[in-house]
Formats: sequence, C-alpha cells, structure tokens
Amino acid sequence: MATQGLVRQLQKWLQDIAVPAVFPKPLCSLTETHYNVGRHRVEYHNDLIAEFARHFGRPRFVITVDPKARPS
Repeated sequence: MATQGLVRQLQKWLQDIAVPAVFPKPLCSLTETHYNVGRHRVEYHNDLIAEFARHFGRPRFVITVDPKARPS
C-alpha cells in the first residue's frame, strides 16, 4: 500500500513529464469520470484514463438466482 507521501511524489514526477495518473483507493472504484480515495470521491477529466477505466475499472457482476433452489 502506497503512503500519501509516495502518492504525492509520484503525482509530481508524472505531472512533470505530462503523464496522466490517478490513484484510486480501492482500485476497483475507478470509473470513467471519478474514483474514490478512502471515503472521498475525486472527479477527473482525462480521456486516456477514462478509456482505461472503461475496460479495466469498476467490475460488473451478473448474478443469476435459481428461484427453485432452496438453501440447505
């Protein structure tokens, strides 16, 4: 787990070389428009990160329940 100091350091280095980056916590909170850091929602506007989030961000689950199945 990265500390806040390390995150700030990475943000600065990446910003200096024009590399977009976000640091969602948890990682699965990344969407095409925002992410979470702990309990705080962070909005962002970056097409590259949004495209990444579209493919690898918040997981989607499909659950099918058999209505005839009874718990044991």
